[in-house]
Amino acid sequence: MTTERASTGPLHHDPTRRSVLQFALGAPLAAGLAAAVPVLSALPANAQARPAVPRIERVSIGRGTLRTVGRAAHLREVAGADSAARRSTAVGILATKQIRTDSFSGAALTWSGDAPSEATLLLRTRSRGGGWSAWRALHDDEHGPDPDFPEALRARRGTDFVITGDSDAVELRIETPDGEIPHDLGIELVDAGHSPGDAAVAAPYNGDMSAAASRPTIRSRANWGADESIRGSATYGQVRGAFVHHTAGSNGYSQSDVPGIIRSIYAYHVNGRGWKDIGYNFLVDRFGRIWEGRHGGVTRAVIGAHTSGYNSYAFGTSLLGSYGSTNPSDAALTAIARVIAWKFTVHGVDPTRVSYPSSLTPQPAIAGHRDAGATACPGDRLYSRLSIIRGRVANAMG
Repeated sequence: MTTERASTGPLHHDPTRRSVLQFALGAPLAAGLAAAVPVLSALPANAQARPAVPRIERVSIGRGTLRTVGRAAHLREVAGADSAARRSTAVGILATKQIRTDSFSGAALTWSGDAPSEATLLLRTRSRGGGWSAWRALHDDEHGPDPDFPEALRARRGTDFVITGDSDAVELRIETPDGEIPHDLGIELVDAGHSPGDAAVAAPYNGDMSAAASRPTIRSRANWGADESIRGSATYGQVRGAFVHHTAGSNGYSQSDVPGIIRSIYAYHVNGRGWKDIGYNFLVDRFGRIWEGRHGGVTRAVIGAHTSGYNSYAFGTSLLGSYGSTNPSDAALTAIARVIAWKFTVHGVDPTRVSYPSSLTPQPAIAGHRDAGATACPGDRLYSRLSIIRGRVANAMG
């Protein structure tokens, strides 16, 4: 159960709201499973490999919590954001008041059913004790379980998860030409919690691709402090290809920030979106480190929730950060190529062939998320470098 709170006033803090959900510490991976998967299952001796406790809160946004904002004032305030109101005068603007919240470090929007196709959702957050961020336009991230799977029955639509830094207030604007807003709209606010292992991070891979098809170093779920008590059981399919994603959000994170960022995405996917686990099979950071995503064994064909329709036939690797106008590091490109080359070797995938079932739209063996959905993911700068990743994978596999 998530906390729900209506927005009722400027920097309003509702004293009657239900307690923010805090997840209990979960058991670590079973000994047999940990031995079966080729990951770093132990942290350094000076760090405790125990899960951290994320906190997630949903601020419910209904028609009664919204007010009308004039177009001219709105355009002045959202300058620089992707605004539909700037492109058309036939757009109404609805807004919450400024909502004070408990501390959080990441935010996203979710809703039930389909979002109105013409609505633009804009969000800003206030740093704890500081100023407000710029307005961000958030879009349907097109992630999710395959529609014919049980996991999809309780899934909510949602936007990319935005890393905000330590924050304590939020405000939402909705630009809508027909007055419609998403059904059961909520602002999901996540605080990742802290784990003793967050700062105990090993050095990144050195970038050598000479043995890329051999098993790379993959940091385990225990290394990023996963609370295993909140996830469901793994299901298995096939690996015929790979999809490359980005997570959106900040690119300026440090090495010690990464475990908390992954925990935040995990909490958002499970308790914000209603999925049974984090959607990606692997995550890569800008320092070139590879992290285990969805539970079930990195050598196995675990079905994720990253590219709807293709999850049963492909694994998903997501680069932490936003790459629409920022170039991915060469270390990150190398890490993505390494994990793809190794997985293709494990599952016997030819990186030069298209081998999805005929019922699906043909895709390259290594594709970007946008190839299979109406999304900008993995960002223009990362998408334009898929040819580099493909070349490195092909060279590594001989």
